[in-house]
Amino acid sequence: DLVRPVAGWAVLIVLVVAVGAVWSLYRHRQTQEARLQAIAQAKGNELGQWLSERQSDLQFLGGSRLWSDLYLRWREQHDTASGQTLRQRLKDYAGLKHFELAAMFSADGEPVLNTGDAEVTFPEATLQAVKLAGQASAPEWTLVGPYEGANGRLLIDMLAALPAPAGKPHPVLV
Repeated sequence: DLVRPVAGWAVLIVLVVAVGAVWSLYRHRQTQEARLQAIAQAKGNELGQWLSERQSDLQFLGGSRLWSDLYLRWREQHDTASGQTLRQRLKDYAGLKHFELAAMFSADGEPVLNTGDAEVTFPEATLQAVKLAGQASAPEWTLVGPYEGANGRLLIDMLAALPAPAGKPHPVLV
């Protein structure tokens, strides 16, 4: 008859261990969920800050008469020195801001220069946004994407239409 009390205690011990294990797993899961939520919130804040900084970049570029004047002297007066200065300034700015690439388009959406070593292909959505920005009544900025680039990375194209003399279309930086 000694087996029954020992069996009862054994069952009780197994139940207590099982409840403890379940409780431990439950607490571990709660801790992990809280940790993941904190990481997601931090990443969301980081992305929001990054987008705000890019908006400021676009507003700065879109309000820059210097870039627009260099473009107009280069394209309309065939001043190659202005074109070279524009390309170098664009390359310097892209490097300073850690942009992968910067390009300039005419108001009708034709690419006229870029900071890369080869011709660049942009997605159709970007090209359409360039045409709209170039023909707008006032300079504007916009974001296109994210989209998957040729190398599999996610990309966002940032567009800023530059100021133009009254009645003239706006060149567009991407």
